[in-house]
Amino acid sequence: MTGPTYEQSNIWGGFWLNLDRSQKLVLDFERVIKYNQLVKILPQLESAYKDSIIIHVGKIFSCSENEPFRLGRLKKICRDEIKKEFGDVENKYKDIIAKIESNRNRLVAHLDEKFYEIPYSEDEIARMADYVARSLKIRIEDAKSDFASMPRSTSSRNERYSIGDFKTDLPKIKQMLETVNDIWSRSLPFITSESDCTKERNASIFLSLSLRFSMEYLEKLCNLKKEHGDDKIQESKELTIFHRVLWTALIVEVRKLFGASFKRYRNYSLREIEYFKSEPYKSVINTVYGNQIIQRILTTSNTFTIHLGETKDNVLSVSEICNSNLRDLLEQLRLPIDAFREYSRFSPNVLLTNLK
Repeated sequence: MTGPTYEQSNIWGGFWLNLDRSQKLVLDFERVIKYNQLVKILPQLESAYKDSIIIHVGKIFSCSENEPFRLGRLKKICRDEIKKEFGDVENKYKDIIAKIESNRNRLVAHLDEKFYEIPYSEDEIARMADYVARSLKIRIEDAKSDFASMPRSTSSRNERYSIGDFKTDLPKIKQMLETVNDIWSRSLPFITSESDCTKERNASIFLSLSLRFSMEYLEKLCNLKKEHGDDKIQESKELTIFHRVLWTALIVEVRKLFGASFKRYRNYSLREIEYFKSEPYKSVINTVYGNQIIQRILTTSNTFTIHLGETKDNVLSVSEICNSNLRDLLEQLRLPIDAFREYSRFSPNVLLTNLK
């Protein structure tokens, strides 16, 4: 098995960026629903989130050649095992996917001149009638008669998303994205091709991935320690291996975020990219980088994990990691890295010129 090409890495990483954005929007929308005082102040907030989710989820499942990071393109570079899992998701949620695509293509991203041919559901029209009856203080029968001639959808696949219908489908959409995310996280080892080292990596993608992987490894490592305890881990060969792998992987990913360049190999890290050397993110990066636990991780990586140094320094233990504020420190990096990701989308040359 050989490594993925530059193009494959971009497809894999670009797909995750859109998937990650979609999941974050869903979580934000759930908060909006929970704290309905926001909707009273900003009455269009629910609609704005609904449309944004439809656009981003639609990108994932789009069949358009204009979507470079769509699922169909990712499937082409994956082995059969992963393709099948993705296909199972598409089949299980085919009605919701079709509904999202229809709303995206005809209403949200592009207003089709026959947009009125995508009608509301029977449930939504009933909600409309009930709202009119309560607002005008008329009989529900009279309100329903006013809506009797309104076209109804005959299929959920070609149904206009109202706020009410979208809230009903939201748990399924959330579960669908979580399933896709799980499959994606296992897809890279299944990508095979000839390696291509002639092009530069997309730093905005790989910084986001290193942050994600760091937080995942940290959570798994500390959960393992909490669930089994040091003694039980040391008594089990399998748990010891898993424990060591997670510890090493966490240190490597944090090292990627902050490591300095070598003479021969330039490094896309938060310390090397010019974008992070100016405010408002410079002070955030410097504060996190200067924290004792980050410095201990970097020392451990440079003298033991990645490079076995002659000088023996104290190796950072799992207990020290799990008792630290590392998660909070990593969380502080999310905003700068997300901002750089957005900046890079509109500045295509930044990735080739930002290392000094």
